[in-house]
Amino acid sequence: MVSQLLAEANSPDPLAESMSQHYAEMIALILRRELAPREDSHHSEIMQRLHELWQTVEADPAYPWTTETLAAKACVSGNYLYKVTERYH
Repeated sequence: MVSQLLAEANSPDPLAESMSQHYAEMIALILRRELAPREDSHHSEIMQRLHELWQTVEADPAYPWTTETLAAKACVSGNYLYKVTERYH
């Protein structure tokens, strides 16, 4: 596809500029799709755990929540809870 883009960019054809733009747009879309973060089952599981955890906290905001308590409810370590919360929220 890149070779077609370059060929069109160097072509004297009156439609070459338009073709070059279309090739560039297609390349940009392909790159965006390939570089987009993928949601795997681990990601989905973590998101579900965090969602359930924050629902529990919202249901009882007066409880003296600690990192250890929150991590235990989410079945993860305190460090991991910090990392995934920072990453996903």
